[in-house]
Amino acid sequence: MKTIYIVGAQGYIGSFLAEFMKADNLCNDEIILVSRSADPQKHFVELPKVIKKNSICILLAGSTGEKFCNSNKSIAFQNNVDFVSQILDLGFEKIIYTSTTSLYGTTELAASENSEIKISSYYTETKFRAEEMLLNSKINCSVLRLSIVIG
Repeated sequence: MKTIYIVGAQGYIGSFLAEFMKADNLCNDEIILVSRSADPQKHFVELPKVIKKNSICILLAGSTGEKFCNSNKSIAFQNNVDFVSQILDLGFEKIIYTSTTSLYGTTELAASENSEIKISSYYTETKFRAEEMLLNSKINCSVLRLSIVIG
């Protein structure tokens, strides 16, 4: 049995993922939900001090949107770059990170992992820096570049 930490469990994707994974007989792994601080002045998730050995992290938390990140650069950096560094320091066996297709800029063509990256805002800058940190680490990481998620 693995331990899976869903970081950003109160968000749109995280809440559905947590419910899905905790459904009866669907997942035999232990699921630990990690969410934003209860303090409304804090714009970040409070991580556990220690994680269980051989754990997996599904990292969904972060600051989103070009307008918010450009207007709140220190918060965006803290949530999108520093936070990823803290996740790396915990020693997860695997990290699954959600990034953004905004890294490809505006295009009418289909994009792939080999498409050119276009840093167009502070949001895309912080997401790309986080991706680089993860992919250059010695931890097994997967990066998912999601498009806009609407429900």
